[in-house]
Amino acid sequence: FIDFDKYVRCFTFGKTDITPVAYDPRERRYLVEHRYLSADLGARVVRDAQTINMALGYEMNTIEFAVKDEVPYAIDYLNAAPDFERDRITPFYFVHVVEKMARLVIDRALNNDTSRCWPRWEEMLGIGPASGFTGAPGKV
Repeated sequence: FIDFDKYVRCFTFGKTDITPVAYDPRERRYLVEHRYLSADLGARVVRDAQTINMALGYEMNTIEFAVKDEVPYAIDYLNAAPDFERDRITPFYFVHVVEKMARLVIDRALNNDTSRCWPRWEEMLGIGPASGFTGAPGKV
């Protein structure tokens, strides 16, 4: 258990479009507070959420971070079918989520862009043909 100072739930659209939202897990409710995180902490949370999505291959997700002493700890990040119910996420964030998801889906349809469901681990780990690694560990 992390005795957190702040708690953030990130809505993710595609693998890299991240919206951090203040969340109170004790009350199970979202808070519409746009300056909840400092610029540096907000950038770190977004970067960490992007990394998690890239590793998992998720196109939509919610990722929760408990923040203690300005350090975010990923708590829950396996929500490939997140709860976007209007009254739970607030009317404000519901409109945001609908607009972002609609743009993502329309863009994918217009550009015939199919999602890769599985990550390319060689890209994440810097191995494979592009890196010169083509064999078993120890062979380059």
